[in-house]
Amino acid sequence: MARSNNLPAKKWKAGERTVTRLHFKWDAGTDGGSKYIDIAKALSQVNRRAYRQGLYYYASKVTFSNSGAAYCSINTLMDNWVTKVAWKRAYQQFSKMNRKAMADLPGNITPKYHDFKIAMTNSAHATLDNTLDACYGNVTSSTTYTSDDWVQSKFVTEDPVDADPRNTDTFFVHMLGPHTGSSGAWTSIGLIRSLNDIWAFDPEEGNPSLDGDADTDPLSNLFDAGDNQDEVRLNLDTDNDEAPYNNNMMPGSASTDEQTCAAIMRTGTGAGAYVSAPGFCIPMGLLEVAVTDFGAGEAIGAVELTIDLVPGSYHGVHAERVV
Repeated sequence: MARSNNLPAKKWKAGERTVTRLHFKWDAGTDGGSKYIDIAKALSQVNRRAYRQGLYYYASKVTFSNSGAAYCSINTLMDNWVTKVAWKRAYQQFSKMNRKAMADLPGNITPKYHDFKIAMTNSAHATLDNTLDACYGNVTSSTTYTSDDWVQSKFVTEDPVDADPRNTDTFFVHMLGPHTGSSGAWTSIGLIRSLNDIWAFDPEEGNPSLDGDADTDPLSNLFDAGDNQDEVRLNLDTDNDEAPYNNNMMPGSASTDEQTCAAIMRTGTGAGAYVSAPGFCIPMGLLEVAVTDFGAGEAIGAVELTIDLVPGSYHGVHAERVV
C-alpha cells in the first residue's frame, strides 16, 4: 500500500501474536460427566507452536454456558508444595531414564517436541485428547482442532516383572489418586500417591511431654496456690502436639476427588444461560470440567466453556516454570 498522510504515526506492535481465548463445546447428554483439558495442548493447536505442559498457567476468566439445567465445576490440581514436589520427582526420574537409554548412542535421538506429559487422574488417559472448538461463532459446527502427535509420557522400569529381566513393565503416570494395575503390570502410577509412600513422616505424638511427677514437684508448685497451674500445664502438654493436617496422608494420594474447586459451581436456568468466574492458577495446565444435573431430571445437552488466559512472555501467555 502506498504511503499517505492518512495513516497512524506508528505501526501496530502488540508483542507476539497469540490466541489466548480457548473455546470448548460438547454434548453433556443427560447425566453429564467429566472432561479433561490440557491447556498446553490447546494452546499448541490454535497457535501452531509447541507449549510445554508442566507449567503453571493462569486463567483471567472462564465462562460456562449450557442449553439445559446444568451445574459445572472446574477443578485444578492443588496449588501446594505437594503437587510441585510430586511432579518434579517424576520429571527427574523420567529424564534420568531417557539419559541412561541414550548414554551409549553416538547421536541424540530426542524428539523435536520432547516433553514430559502426564494425566490429571487415573481415568483421564482416554479423555486427555480434548476437543478444542475451531469455529467459535458457529455453535452447530463439529469442526475441532487436532494434533499430529501428542503422546503421554511412558515409563519403562528396570525392575524385572519376573525371573526373566527382559520382561519389563511399561506404565503411564497421573497426578491424583491411587495406582492402577498391579505389581509387574502397572497401568498408571499416581505421582502424589508415590510421593506419599516414600515420604519419611516424622512421629509427632507426645513431643514434648511432661513426666508424671511434674504436678507434684515442690519447685513447680511453689506458686500454685489454687492448683490451676496443673490444668494449664496439662493443656500445654496434651494439646496441639500433632500437625494440623493428616501427617501420614498427602491430599490427592488416596482419591481422585481430592481436588480444588477453582472456578464455577452454578446452575443454568435454560437455553443460553451462562456464568463467568474470575481467574485462577492452573498447575501443570490440567483441568477437570465436571458437569451434572444434580438429579434435576432434565437433559443437559450442549455445553460450552471459554477460558481466557493471562497474556505474558511465554509464547504470548503468562506461565511459570517448576524446574
